[in-house]
Amino acid sequence: MNDFVKKASQKISKLSHDQVERLVNTLISQKESVDSIIQSLSTGLLIVSQEWILLQTNKAAERLLPFSVRPGDSKAESLPVWELIDNQQISDYLKSCILEQKTNVSEDFSIEAGEKYRFITISVLPLVERIWQDDDSVSTRISGSIITVDDITEKRQSEILLHRMESLASLTNLAASVAHEIKNPLGAISIHIQLIQKALAKARENQDKLPAKKFVEDHIDVVNEEIEHLNKLVMDFL
Repeated sequence: MNDFVKKASQKISKLSHDQVERLVNTLISQKESVDSIIQSLSTGLLIVSQEWILLQTNKAAERLLPFSVRPGDSKAESLPVWELIDNQQISDYLKSCILEQKTNVSEDFSIEAGEKYRFITISVLPLVERIWQDDDSVSTRISGSIITVDDITEKRQSEILLHRMESLASLTNLAASVAHEIKNPLGAISIHIQLIQKALAKARENQDKLPAKKFVEDHIDVVNEEIEHLNKLVMDFL
């Protein structure tokens, strides 16, 4: 409140007609400026009384919140603000704020927006009114609450994308680790199968008898052990 309005309001009974007119015009101009600023905010704003009746809202709030009763409707003048919202979680949150006397609190919500979801943060703050005394001192009192609504959809989507990228990076690292672990038993299996194949090929070339049974069994035992090792690695990976 500027000095002229403050001083004039304290001595309004002594003001001339012109001074009263000037005071009224100044107040109207200030209110229009404040309303213009409120409507221009990208943050949703709702101002409610101590009984949580909606006193004022802005375009952003009407865009972000699912109202079942539009602000400005005659019904909105007699209903607490949570009964104007067509979302049970948001309604319950706002109702709990007055029942539990919560102030300076905030909570995130997701609401349907067509085929997608919108993420919002709703904060509740006390509406502090300044009262000018005759001796120019100022006192304060809580006259209601201010509810702000912030669209955090892009922020939440970025967080989800970052989480997916981190999960993918972890999965890639895990896959690389498993591939490294698998490489050793696969190499051992390949070596022992090659030894058996060479022994069989040599026997065919020389029309000799087949390799000794124990020779084959020893190599097959190693192959089986490495296969078990591979199975364990796969199970651990899953």
